[in-house]
Amino acid sequence: MKILIVTQHYYPETVGTGRRAIEVGDDLAAGGHDVTVLAGMPNHPSTFMSGNIDLHPPKRERRSNGVRVIRLPVFSSASRAWSQRTFTYGAFGGMTILRGLTLPKYDCIIGVSPLPTVMAAMTIALRQRTPLIFDLLDIWPEGALIAGSLKPGPLYDFLEAIEYETYKRSS
Repeated sequence: MKILIVTQHYYPETVGTGRRAIEVGDDLAAGGHDVTVLAGMPNHPSTFMSGNIDLHPPKRERRSNGVRVIRLPVFSSASRAWSQRTFTYGAFGGMTILRGLTLPKYDCIIGVSPLPTVMAAMTIALRQRTPLIFDLLDIWPEGALIAGSLKPGPLYDFLEAIEYETYKRSS
């Protein structure tokens, strides 16, 4: 199968969603699938703070296991502030949707949480009429509410409605 994995974080980033995407991609490629990963340039605050990795990998690369990686430019900041992270999620989502317009058809699209990333993956899947698998690692926006970085109100209600729609459309 031709499979597209959409994830904001991917190797060399070590945050949970990046590690999960690496494992999924590697396992699928080892099983003989044609795997492409659509990921942002390294942009998580922990990546910036580590200081020991290349923050500017090539825009296209092929890992030793055969997984193709397409890198998207994305706003990045060492700040962990909610406003900065939200802007980063939005920028990645927008770039993903735009790049998705030029991608070939896939048999399956896997969106790796958080929700903003999967919303972009869902947009590509709907356009291609391709099944979407939502690889859910965290409950979003509820997690942001519990952490105190998002308050109850219209924005939360809107994000929750999108969350439910994404679950409904996922395989």
